[in-house]
Amino acid sequence: MEVQKTISKRGILLLSTLLAWSSAGAQSWTEKADISGTGRNSAAHFVLGGKAYFVGGVNAGNYMKEVWEYDPQGNSWTQKNDFPGAGRAEAAAFVIGNYAYVGTGLSLTAYYKDFYRYNPADNSWTSIADFPEERTAVGTFSIDSLGYLYGGARKLGSPDNAFYKYSPATNLWTQLASYPGTARAYPVTASLNGLGYVIGGFWGGKHYDEVHAYNPATNTWSEKADFSGQSRVLPTSFVLGGKIYVGNGRNGTSFLKDWWIFDPGTGTWSGTVSYPGAATYGSSAFSIGNKGYCGLGYNGSSTSRKMYEFSQPTLDLAEKTESGPSCFHISGTNTIVLRDFDKAPFFSLRDLNGRTIVNFKQATDLHSIELPDVSEGMYLLEIQHGHTPLVLKLVL
Repeated sequence: MEVQKTISKRGILLLSTLLAWSSAGAQSWTEKADISGTGRNSAAHFVLGGKAYFVGGVNAGNYMKEVWEYDPQGNSWTQKNDFPGAGRAEAAAFVIGNYAYVGTGLSLTAYYKDFYRYNPADNSWTSIADFPEERTAVGTFSIDSLGYLYGGARKLGSPDNAFYKYSPATNLWTQLASYPGTARAYPVTASLNGLGYVIGGFWGGKHYDEVHAYNPATNTWSEKADFSGQSRVLPTSFVLGGKIYVGNGRNGTSFLKDWWIFDPGTGTWSGTVSYPGAATYGSSAFSIGNKGYCGLGYNGSSTSRKMYEFSQPTLDLAEKTESGPSCFHISGTNTIVLRDFDKAPFFSLRDLNGRTIVNFKQATDLHSIELPDVSEGMYLLEIQHGHTPLVLKLVL
């Protein structure tokens, strides 16, 4: 990084601060240790105590009951006690307090409704109340002390819009306000800021991009912006930095590896860096601390053992202002991320020969600037806020 200061001439501030961010500060994926067991897709997964757990899954028709723990601190895998039910894929999983809850799913010959509680403290499984009927490929999330389950393929017929909560205190499943969108299986789900999100899904040969949020305080649903990427089945998701990341999956015969971000603050979707492994569906994603992770899955010819870690853009201390607005460039994109602006700023873009590409245009929102497509090279971006502009040296 280089930091330069220049002087004012005739009362005009020519350049206050020139910041060049290295690629190390950009969003990126890093390969981690392969799972020690067999590769698998459509495994149930959850996070407890800073570690991730993977339950079951399928590989070449073999429906598993193995449980593997991934420790990101040691970048290591440890096998735990097997899942006590039948081996299965597409099972549901959610976390409440210090326990995980895993159930439903399918094998080659059956759909399931049994559910179990996992205690990582003693590596034990305990049977709990069955779900009301056999289902697979449901969506789940947890908020406070309750787990929630929606959708899925039913043994007795097509998906319906019934929506349930599970209370550990009573060991009961209770039906809630029905999901308002089209009934489907294979949605991805997430909980964020006290709301549960149901995203996309698939049924009857049709992919869905609908997004709805559930508010447990009012037992109501609200519609959000549709998913912006290509429609897909069996994507995966994690929550990081107050946003929902969704990626991978399959559309027809096309296996996908692009990732998209939903910002609940703006209600919008934007793209981000693609998954570095093979395009897969049925992969497993989660977040621990300030990192996201994704791995496993099926790519059309083989079942993956890979695991990758996702890092957000960060600023070195020297790059952070003591107070007030700041900004940074997501390497490999035309996106400038804005922080702590009280209104959408004006910006200009010039090349190093002084040619103007953008002549002081106002950004469309408070959170980011999307620059026009330009030839590869180095540019200067000036962002006006108050009397002191920020000027970034960019490599596009």
